[in-house]
Amino acid sequence: MRRFEKANLSAYLNFLLAKYEMYTGAVEVRSRPYYLSIDPSSICQLRCPTCPTGIDNERARAKTGTAIPYRTRRTRMHRDRFDAVLDELGEYLFLVMFYNWGEPLLNAQLPSYIRRAREYDIATEVNTNLSLELDDAFLEELLSSGLDTISASIDGFSQETYERYRSGGRLDLVKRNLERLVRTRDRLGLDTAIEWNFLVFGFNEHEVPAARKYCEALGVRFDTRDAYIDNPDWLPSHRKDEKPMSRSPEWNEPVVWSPVRRDGTGDERQPCGWHYGYSVVNAEGNVSPCCASWNEKDDFGTVTPGATSFAEVWNNDLVRGSRAAFSSRPPGDTTDVETLCTRCPHGAGIQHLYSLFDGSVFVAFHRSFGRSDPLLARAFDLLARVRFGRIYAALVRHAIGVRLMLFVKGKESPRRMVGWSAFFERHLMPGYFAGPAAGTGPASPAGVPEPPGR
Repeated sequence: MRRFEKANLSAYLNFLLAKYEMYTGAVEVRSRPYYLSIDPSSICQLRCPTCPTGIDNERARAKTGTAIPYRTRRTRMHRDRFDAVLDELGEYLFLVMFYNWGEPLLNAQLPSYIRRAREYDIATEVNTNLSLELDDAFLEELLSSGLDTISASIDGFSQETYERYRSGGRLDLVKRNLERLVRTRDRLGLDTAIEWNFLVFGFNEHEVPAARKYCEALGVRFDTRDAYIDNPDWLPSHRKDEKPMSRSPEWNEPVVWSPVRRDGTGDERQPCGWHYGYSVVNAEGNVSPCCASWNEKDDFGTVTPGATSFAEVWNNDLVRGSRAAFSSRPPGDTTDVETLCTRCPHGAGIQHLYSLFDGSVFVAFHRSFGRSDPLLARAFDLLARVRFGRIYAALVRHAIGVRLMLFVKGKESPRRMVGWSAFFERHLMPGYFAGPAAGTGPASPAGVPEPPGR
């Protein structure tokens, strides 16, 4: 179970405000993301065939540069850009995922970035292909940084099978690095979770048992995952009846969203979590619509230290227009805005991808503040009912307890959303947030941390 350790009340107030703004379909928001993907490097050494970075790499290797690359500038995130993002958002973030479309371990400053995030009590994780030469000093610094989880993407247990997808990778090097990570972790007495993520294809599914047995002996978590597959020959046996996914640089099918009306009736679809609770900052500072958006032409804007803050991007015309498209509200001066989000091809699986982490926020709040603030405890209990159908205490008492919060996909009821939003307006706004509705400037009573400003 992922453990969050935020000790500042302002992080929980921001979480509640973001949920309120999402459920009410706010177009301009006061809240900030509480989960963030930061890409330390948009560079990768592999050529995985369905990854946009791998496709760009293969084009460059084969000198077939007729297509425009998905990212024209590949780089490592500079320290000043990382500091600017963390200085602005660190107070409110529960989790930073240090990866996106590149290989994070190619940035030598990664351990110091993780250490800085831990100063804000932010949980951290890294996803790596692990197929690169790493010296002992770097591995020790990485694990000593306070890193919570490191996951290695390894899709095979023989070189022949592994390199079918991880083109350019060396399985012997990966396994050696994995074993060194385990030895270093154990020698340092750390509790960093080390994971092997295995994307299952038709050509590698026969090697799953051997990989699982290897991980059990080594003391590494083993996790199989369904892959993005656009080649029907690559579908594994449990997915043979599926239609392969299509990948296109252009998405032209419009998505028409119906709002969740204030009386609880109407379409159950809701605004996208990427517009309120989570975001992506790439190595070059570009803010992407979501983790599934790979093309730089779809980015919302760029965080530039001393020039453009994250907040300025977070409420610019592109983002407000995207929120408006989902909420069916007038976007003000952004009526003609066209973004990837206004024709979203991804659906609820991506739109609310990280909502499964919300259970850890509930647990952390009740552990730190539940007994000291009955009003906020009630707000979190009602929000748990929106997300999971039960209040926090009932989840802990019954069935799988807290695990239910983390692993069971909640079906949020429109009526419960409306009820919780009404509770927020009636009880929290007068005490913790100023103004009759979201979008006004923040204010709090004395001694209570303020939510983020505009």
